[in-house]
Amino acid sequence: MIQASDARSWCHCPRRAWYDHRPPPDLIIGPTPFDVLIAKAGQAHEAGIRAKLGGGVRAKSPADTAALMAEGVPLIYQPAFEEHELGLEGRPDFLIRSPDGDYQVADAKLATRLDDHPEISLQLALYRRLVGTRLPALVYSGTGDAIAVALDADLQAEHFLNEFQATLACTHPPLTHFGETKCSACPYDAVCRPAFEQAGELTMVFGVNARTAEGLRDSGIRTMAELAAVDPEKLPDIPHLTSAGKKRRAVLQARSQLTGEVFVLQPPKLPAGTWVHFDVETNPLAATPGGEVYLWGFLPPPYRPASYERVWSDGGLEEDKRAWRELLSLLESYRHRFPELRIVHFSAFEATRIKTYAQRFAMENHPAVAWLLGDDSPLFDLAEAVRQRIVLPLPGYGLKAICKHPKLVNFQWELPQSGSQWSVVRYIDYLRAREPAERAAIRREIETYNRDDVLATRALEIWVRKFAAPDHAHHDGSAA
Repeated sequence: MIQASDARSWCHCPRRAWYDHRPPPDLIIGPTPFDVLIAKAGQAHEAGIRAKLGGGVRAKSPADTAALMAEGVPLIYQPAFEEHELGLEGRPDFLIRSPDGDYQVADAKLATRLDDHPEISLQLALYRRLVGTRLPALVYSGTGDAIAVALDADLQAEHFLNEFQATLACTHPPLTHFGETKCSACPYDAVCRPAFEQAGELTMVFGVNARTAEGLRDSGIRTMAELAAVDPEKLPDIPHLTSAGKKRRAVLQARSQLTGEVFVLQPPKLPAGTWVHFDVETNPLAATPGGEVYLWGFLPPPYRPASYERVWSDGGLEEDKRAWRELLSLLESYRHRFPELRIVHFSAFEATRIKTYAQRFAMENHPAVAWLLGDDSPLFDLAEAVRQRIVLPLPGYGLKAICKHPKLVNFQWELPQSGSQWSVVRYIDYLRAREPAERAAIRREIETYNRDDVLATRALEIWVRKFAAPDHAHHDGSAA
């Protein structure tokens, strides 16, 4: 039987959904601390919505659900459904009886919007199919708002059932493509990645997606090694690979990943001035839509561990606003201290957070915000400078992948277990801790991780400057 909750794995990757039903032998998979945290947060959110709706009657089985519906119970909690003809079963969070006697399916989800979570709409459409209701399904989002699922999700549900039934009938996992972000977050990565590597899977080449790989195969190039050996000028135009520059980049990327060689497409253009490195840590479980930044971290000159400065928030609207104002004051102080200030981050996330906070507190016209987000913004994304100009022997260009590589930057974090999900778990531990000493110890751990992120960005800067044009090789405030 297909579970409606299989929609989550299916939308991530059909092979993951197949393995959920046919687990690889000898592979032990357990929830990560972050998984446990999310599950508990989801349960708490569900309990809150249930209390808001009035409690309801818990259903014990599909037969019990049918009896409660026949009785006309206003709110049924965790109703169970089985439809053997469809090969589908599921247990939504709620069934809400409408005034005309029909039942509406509803689920509590931590997500604050559906656009970024197609699996939620698919899952709710499957529940709706099981119930046989004409009413649109509802999602009680992380903000508590009730969001109706578009009825066109019904077509997606029909497609899912047909495709997944055919997939499960196969004795071998379905063909799929590699994606560094997708695969590194999958519990079956240890099974799939070695097979991808052995086959020379084209989508392991950074920048080559599924459509591009299919186009390459149609032109006779089936493996990473074959792509590395081709003359870029002889490559035909294929999806996402039409310009001479993109073709050259794809070939060099394949060569780099096979040989370990670094290729400089063009000397990186790095802005002059004094660089201050910048990184944030965000709590996605905060009640505020879009989450809350609980740590804004900076590394100003002279770029030593002791140079690290931070703005910390204990969470909640008032703390969030206090920390935001403190952040603006700190940035203004940097502006006065350093000539031609450049606030350097890795990826667009930090700049996006500043925009979000300016909107959150209606401070778009604040002088510091206007400076940060204006035409002459001091913000600079080092990740883009690297990706556009340098080819690295990596399937993904994340900060840790680049900086930890022993033949590249070779920067190592003090806490090996630390990471973005780890920091969220530890932050929630901090908020829940009662003893001041425990809270202080957890905060030091998180700040150590954030400090190492900006130290790593500084180490990456030094490494990248080796490839920069002469007039971009140094900047004010750099350490010898």
